[in-house]
Amino acid sequence: MNESMWRNPIIRANIEKLRNLGVRFVEPVIEEGKAKLAPNQEIVDSVIDLLSPRDMIGLSVLITSGPTHEYIDATKYITTPSSGLTGYHFAREAMLGGVPGLH
Repeated sequence: MNESMWRNPIIRANIEKLRNLGVRFVEPVIEEGKAKLAPNQEIVDSVIDLLSPRDMIGLSVLITSGPTHEYIDATKYITTPSSGLTGYHFAREAMLGGVPGLH
């Protein structure tokens, strides 16, 4: 849709009314004067978040992530070139499961 239509006060008020009723929205991306559909991954993530069970509410979770350095002696160590992506996914699942304090 056109960006001015998306920003129209009547449209915004109607969206707010729907939100107050519990309807969830994935906001569009504003590009080239148009309100375009959000990226697929953002839509998928929103649906997963909405449908995920909250079976971890009340739990505390500690997740470490990234490369590991195991020292052999004071000057040498063995390491892994980890990006931390696995830790990110663990943290995301914990957040979807209802663990508070994760962003």
